[in-house]
Parts: sequence; C-alpha cells; structure tokens
Amino acid sequence: MLAWPEIVLRRKWVLLECCFARPDPIVRLTPSFASWMGLCPGTRITGGKVLSGKTKRCANRAAQALRLAAAALRSSQSALGAYFRRLCSRMDKPKAVTAAAHKLARLIYAMLTKGQAYLDQGQDYYEERYRERVLHQLAKRAEKLGMKLVMNEQPS
Repeated sequence: MLAWPEIVLRRKWVLLECCFARPDPIVRLTPSFASWMGLCPGTRITGGKVLSGKTKRCANRAAQALRLAAAALRSSQSALGAYFRRLCSRMDKPKAVTAAAHKLARLIYAMLTKGQAYLDQGQDYYEERYRERVLHQLAKRAEKLGMKLVMNEQPS
C-alpha cells in the first residue's frame, strides 16, 4: 500500500469505498476525479467575464471526508498545513477548506494513477519555497519597472 498523507489516513477507507467499491462508470479514477467530488472551482464565464467561481453542490461522502481532513490541517506541522494556513489568511475558512480538499484530491489522484508514495517535505521546506517564490516575483516586478532588487542578507 502507498504511503498516504498523514491527515488522510483515517478517511482512506471511506475514500476508497466511495470511489471504487461501486461499478458506476462515473466513479472510476479519471482526470475529472476532483470535479466528480464537487471540489473544483466553478467556471461560469460569459463574454470573458467571470460570473461565479462557486463550487457545485454535491452530496459525496468522499468529498466530505476530504473536507474533514482539510479542516484538520489547521494544526498540522506539514507542508499541507502551512498551505492551508496561508489560504486561511487570504480567504474565509470554508473556501480555504474546499481549496485544501481539492489539493488533497489531486494528491490522491496522482498517487493512485502514478503509483508514487506521498512524501511530505515539511512546513519549513514549504515556507522557504514560498519565500523564494515571493522574492522572485518581486525581482521580476522591480525589473519591469526599471529597478533592481538588492538582497540584504542578515546574519542569524
């Protein structure tokens, strides 16, 4: 058995039962796995204007299990926990829970289709990568404005 994210382990059997125990063709593992669970953002667009990004309502036990796992990420010291806390700082909690559940669904889909085990890099690794991304974006924005960003390394 593959190594699952720690936060999903308690709900693993619910996920597997909901997704694979029934012979329905819609519940097979397809690229629309997260959409079938109702975790993808909506795409109501007309004339180039986004009308709504709300997720569709769906009574899916697998989605409920992933939402519970995502809500439990609040106190997790993993990279997924850091991701969830960063989302909570940007948006309200129900939207952050749905976004984190969507990320978990994508991780599970990749694990089951590619046969790769989940490897958690940890909170510090995630925070360092996030800091690098922000600095890179700032440097690009400064260059676009004709300026140069100079890094000031402070001794620890």
